[in-house]
Amino acid sequence: MQSSLAFAGRKNHHYLLGSSSITTSFSSISSNKEKANGFNHQCNVLTRIRGGAGEGTSPVSSSRLLMIIPSIDPKVANFIAGSIAGAVGVGVAFPFDTLKTKSQVLGDQMKKKKASSSTSSSDSSSTEIMDPSQLNMLRLFAYIYQQEGLSGFYGGVKGMMIGQAIIKSVAFAANGNALMFLNSSGSTRLDDILKTFSFGMSQEVYYLVLAACFAGFVTSFLVTPIERVKLMMQADSKGNSGGDSGDGEGEKLYKNELDCIKAILRSEGWVGFMKRGLAPTIIREVPSYMIYFVIYGILIKSQFANYIGPHVAPLIMGAIAGCACWIPVYPVDVVKTLVQNTEGGSDDGEAKRSSIEVTKQLYAEGGMMAFFDGLTPKMIRAAINHSVTFYVFELVNTFLVKGVV
Repeated sequence: MQSSLAFAGRKNHHYLLGSSSITTSFSSISSNKEKANGFNHQCNVLTRIRGGAGEGTSPVSSSRLLMIIPSIDPKVANFIAGSIAGAVGVGVAFPFDTLKTKSQVLGDQMKKKKASSSTSSSDSSSTEIMDPSQLNMLRLFAYIYQQEGLSGFYGGVKGMMIGQAIIKSVAFAANGNALMFLNSSGSTRLDDILKTFSFGMSQEVYYLVLAACFAGFVTSFLVTPIERVKLMMQADSKGNSGGDSGDGEGEKLYKNELDCIKAILRSEGWVGFMKRGLAPTIIREVPSYMIYFVIYGILIKSQFANYIGPHVAPLIMGAIAGCACWIPVYPVDVVKTLVQNTEGGSDDGEAKRSSIEVTKQLYAEGGMMAFFDGLTPKMIRAAINHSVTFYVFELVNTFLVKGVV
């Protein structure tokens, strides 16, 4: 199966089913009779390839009939498919993302809890915050469930699904459109400039790298505010909100995503909301998307991908690409999480830490391993999220561009 990412700029669109290539076109059909004949012909061909009805059998009677619709522009298809894939992928894997965020922020919450309990004897009955070093993934799961129930795993999921729909639509559209531009560019001067910085890579791989980096840079400006709300909703939990009741069982700070956004805007304004954590986000997103799209673009064209088929390949290759893109940038994500996990307008110095200050503090307190807190649930989440994301993207994109599913 050819990836719609690596070959988005080509004019001839082929959908591979098994070892056969089918080009779907409706531009030559000029009458209702011709449309009907063309529709039946396409259905007969497709159902034969799928092991369905033969030439003399009505395609409508086959339960394995493929749906055919007029294709739309690949640029629009990338945007629509990316939005659907992003929302579905993050929704499926969200509990594991919550485990990752909780693991990263529990250290800070534990320190604040100890500080407050040392100044008030009434906090002796407060809910205990466990040391993150004592928590493996299963114990962390049990801890969250004990404190908050199932809802604790889905804090901010609605906003994140909407946010990821926007982020992934822009990411896939930016990547696909950049590939179209690079592949269709007839500028000799541009080609010479690009070759100067290709570092020995083939043109195809180099174009994948450039397009992916562009996608990562563009989406960083969307990821920063969206993930800020998401991680603050995830980190907000009963007993850790610092309520005035003194019993440690305070209510959540934020009722919903909108309430969280209002709280951030009151303390930081729009500039702080859009900017806080932007630098580490760019540092994370650009190389992450480069690895993400390039590895997937290469793997999806491999012989193994052809062997396992067009439906299984996106699941496996998406999981590999998703895990691979997170490992090298995960320490940056830990820093970004701690930088963004506060409202910034207060007099509390803890709320105004820069990325450099957080990095120094993490290293001083836990060494290099402190930058990998929550890695296990993150890898599980990445595998599930991105396998589903690429599968849904390929499915929807093929449906929109080729008119078949």
